[in-house]
Parts: sequence; C-alpha cells; structure tokens
Amino acid sequence: MDNRQFSRANSRKSLASIAYESIREMILDGQIQEGDILPETALAKRLKMSRTPIREAIRKLENEGILVSIDGVGTFLTSISLKDIIDMYEVRTALEVIALKTSINNMDRNELIRIQNGIQEVFHLLLGGVDERNCTDQLNQLDTELHNLIVHDSDNDYVKRVMEEINFKIMRNRKAAYETYTMASESAMQHLTLIDRFLVKDYAAASGLLRDHILWSQGILENFILRR
Repeated sequence: MDNRQFSRANSRKSLASIAYESIREMILDGQIQEGDILPETALAKRLKMSRTPIREAIRKLENEGILVSIDGVGTFLTSISLKDIIDMYEVRTALEVIALKTSINNMDRNELIRIQNGIQEVFHLLLGGVDERNCTDQLNQLDTELHNLIVHDSDNDYVKRVMEEINFKIMRNRKAAYETYTMASESAMQHLTLIDRFLVKDYAAASGLLRDHILWSQGILENFILRR
C-alpha cells in the first residue's frame, strides 16, 4: 500500500469513527428512536460525508446489536426487552463489583469530591422544591461520571471492554425512565452514600451499597420497559 492509499484508508477509518460516535450520540439524545429508519443518504448529508463511512459505522453498530438491517425495508434501532434489561444488569452488577475491588484504591479523590459536590448541589435544589425532572440531565451526567470512574479506574481491562457495550444500551433508556418516575432525590442520596464509602476506601460496605443501588436502578428500567 503506497502513502496515498494509506492516507485514504486512515481518512475513511477516521470518518467512519466520527459517523459511529455521531450516530451513538443521536441515539442517546433521543434523536433516533426505536422503529425509526436510518437512511444512509440523510445521515451522510447531515454528517457532511459520503455514504461509505456511514455504512461502516452502521455495520459496526449492527455487530454490537444496536442496529438491525432488514433487506428491502431499512436499518432500525433495535428494541430493548425486559429480558435484555435483566441479563444486562446481572452482568453489570457482577462486573462493577469486580471493578470496584481495584478502582476503590485508584480513584482520584479530587474527582470524587467534584462529583460529590455536584450531586449535593442537585440534592439541595430538590430539597428547595425544584421539579425533579429539571435536574435529571445534570444528575444523569454525574451518575455516568461516577460509574465510569468505577470501571475506568479498575485494573481489569476485560471489565472495561464489556461494560462499554452494556452501559450504552442501559443509557439509551435510563434518562427517559428517570424522567418518567422522577426518582432524582433517591438517586442523589444513594450516590452520595456510595461516594462516602469510596472516599474512605471501604470496599466491603461500598460493594454491598453498589449492588443495592444497581438493583434499584434495574427496577426502574424494568418498570419503564413494561409500561412504555
């Protein structure tokens, strides 16, 4: 392969990566819903690129079970069933507890305190009577950052790889579920309790609290899936 071919291959790969991340963001933002057809031409126009990197991105998302293509019909966002939630959370619980064994000693204290302060700010707003739905986005962001610390600061690389796929599928529905059931106050309290144990590196207590918190979160999503 000469330099020009190598450059074109890298450029295509880079554009495919941009397309992949952009489509994922559209899914998380709710711009792409279950049942929507994803036309390659419209996506290419929106992302200002050719259809080739769009196809590569779609193929990767299909391999991850996020999109499905039906001949003669189109490409769709896959639905998430109750069984999917149960299976994913079973794996999530086990992997986050495994990750916590090492990450509890690796987590940056300043980062934990920053997240703690952010959650406390949200909690005080809620105590002051602010509508829980108005705090959902901010709390979800802090929630994501805390759970990312648990996984990313772990010494176990296999946990990180598997959790990346699971977290995306969970996040697809979590925001809508939390807005529907307005559980921001309880979520904030649980996360603050977790951070307290993380700060003193109390793995025994933290792992139990983490299991309880993930089980609680699973219950919210299960109810959301059943009633949507």
